[in-house]
Amino acid sequence: MSRMRASGSMTTRADLLIRNGLVIPMVRDREWFRGDVVVQDGRISAVGEGTHSQIETAHVIDAEGAAVLPGFVQAHVHVVQSLLRHQADGLELLDWLRLRTLPYEAALDGDGVEAAAELGIAELLCGGTTTVLDFGTTHDHERVFEAAERLGIRFVYGKTHMDIGEEAPPSLLEDPDRSLAEAEELGTRWHGAADGRL
Repeated sequence: MSRMRASGSMTTRADLLIRNGLVIPMVRDREWFRGDVVVQDGRISAVGEGTHSQIETAHVIDAEGAAVLPGFVQAHVHVVQSLLRHQADGLELLDWLRLRTLPYEAALDGDGVEAAAELGIAELLCGGTTTVLDFGTTHDHERVFEAAERLGIRFVYGKTHMDIGEEAPPSLLEDPDRSLAEAEELGTRWHGAADGRL
């Protein structure tokens, strides 16, 4: 990423120009400043102070009066559980897992897993989160990855392994060897996919 100045004479093509925002770089020893952010090929390519009339782009966002800052990182999320809002109200953790979470995840089919993942990812993106570490479920992982790929989030995923549990629905229990093999298959298929986002 380069630092641009308004005095440059070279014309640059970009996918997106965010103009006139209060740029908050979140880097030590870098001051906030009024400026522009240039995005090329889905990545920030330049940040600069002042107006950049040499940028050619079809899409411009005027960020006057707004802050422009890096995407947030959510380091612990379960996007498949996005439909469980307010289901833990008044319950202790183990009761919530036994009475709400495990039966819910057992009832989801592939379409339900994908819909819940899409909702969870869309909510994260709308709130400014661009990177997540997701603690997945025990099934239909491909559908979760497909949703993450389609929606454009940077996505680190951990497959849940569950082989014991008196309270767990039988459909969530797995053979440990098969579960580990599936985790390896997911890594082979998805690690580095979507230009390194997954």
